[in-house]
Parts: sequence; structure tokens; C-alpha cells
Amino acid sequence: MVSPQPNPRPLQGLPGSHSHEYAGKGADPVSEYTAAFVAGVRPSAPIEGIFGRVLRGTQPDHFTRLTSDLDRRLALVTGHDALNHFIGRSGAEILNTIGYSSADTAFFLAAGAQFRLCVCAEAGALPSIEATWHNVLQAAERAYPELKGRLVQHSDELRARPFVEFDRQAGGIIAAHKRGPSDPGFMSVPNFLASDQSAAAVRAFLYHTLGLRELFAGDGRTRLGDGRKGVSERLVSNVPLLDLGMHALIDLQVS
Repeated sequence: MVSPQPNPRPLQGLPGSHSHEYAGKGADPVSEYTAAFVAGVRPSAPIEGIFGRVLRGTQPDHFTRLTSDLDRRLALVTGHDALNHFIGRSGAEILNTIGYSSADTAFFLAAGAQFRLCVCAEAGALPSIEATWHNVLQAAERAYPELKGRLVQHSDELRARPFVEFDRQAGGIIAAHKRGPSDPGFMSVPNFLASDQSAAAVRAFLYHTLGLRELFAGDGRTRLGDGRKGVSERLVSNVPLLDLGMHALIDLQVS
């Protein structure tokens, strides 16, 4: 699942060639968690004081911030409960737990993507909020001031209607995402401003620009492919990893 790296080096070096890369010094929950994850043995007491995110990319600079997409000003992260749950599980199981469908995983693997688990210390970390519909829409309006007053008004409808209805109304949210940003149906900020700004357009924007996929439920918990609740998820600003202080990157083997 993870290839142990006995002598990890600081993140100031080029990421990509080591299984673990550290920033910071001294004994801490990040180091404790990394050792437990590599060993595949869950400790008797949960490791606290950490949060994390699975990063995805095809080249080294894709692993230098919480998400490499600079248009995505916010990122979903998981708390220590999720990270402890990940210990002893395969890369594919971890992706499923945070909301990747099997089709998503196959699509990204076919594109040559690799996956890494970023583990960060909570001390001195970014402020985070629970990933509910209302919180996400409020945070998005702050992160994208040009959209102020255009997102939160659809909170109730987004909560009440299933994704499949929005996908149909928007003419194929998933299909447009696979075609990429050059597709007219891809809901970037300019495309959203030029749209009817309906709830379906908001859902497409959240999918395409903020990465809230079809399994996002807006209640602060991830969803598995079968609809069961997964682990907690929160929202933070998308920043360079070096701004987070002590952290580690762990390669996930996904097939």
C-alpha cells in the first residue's frame, strides 16, 4: 500500500521521488500517524491533532498545494477520525471512503494520475468549516467575490434535490467535466456569470470549479458509492503545503 522511506527529506526538495516528505522537526502527531500508516497497524488510541486530504496529480508540481487547480480557491479536507480510519486500508478503499466512485478512480488512473495522502498538524493550521451546503456556499461567495449573492440563495434547493436531477437539467455535468475547461458546459466563474445562474448552474459550478462531486451530500460527511455515510469532511482555503507547517505526503498505491 505504501512504500516505506526510511530517510524522508524536507518538502523544500522536489516532491515526487519519495514516499514520505516532511516539513518541520520534532516528535509530533504527523510523524506518529505516518509511522502507523506505513506499518498498517492502527494504534490503540486514535491519533488526534491532524487533518488531511488525498492529493491527485500527474507531475511533481501537482503535489505542492492542497489542490493543484489554481481556479479552485477552496479544498475539502478530512479530520483525524478519517485519517485513523484509513490506517490498514488500501488506496482504493481510501478513495471510496472520501467519495470517489469506481468510475472516477478508473478515469483518473487511465489519465496517469497518482494519489498521495497529505497529513497536516492542526496546530497553527488553516481555519476550517464543516462542509454543509450553507457553509460551502457562503465560503464560495467569500472566496469568489464576483459571485456574491448568487450562490447561497440556492442552498435549500441544493439540499433537497438529488444530483441526477441537476445533471440532467444542466445538460450533463459529469460529461462536461470529462471534456474539460474548454467545453462550453464547463462551469467556470465566467461561464457561470454568463449562465442563467439557476440551482443547476450552481451545482455545476461546485462540481467543476470546487470539486464537489456527485456523492457530495452537504451534511459534513462523505458518502460511499452505496450511499452510506463515510467520514467527516471540512472546507479550507487552497494554499501551498509549505504554508501549513508540519505535514507529510504519503504515496497511495491505487489499482
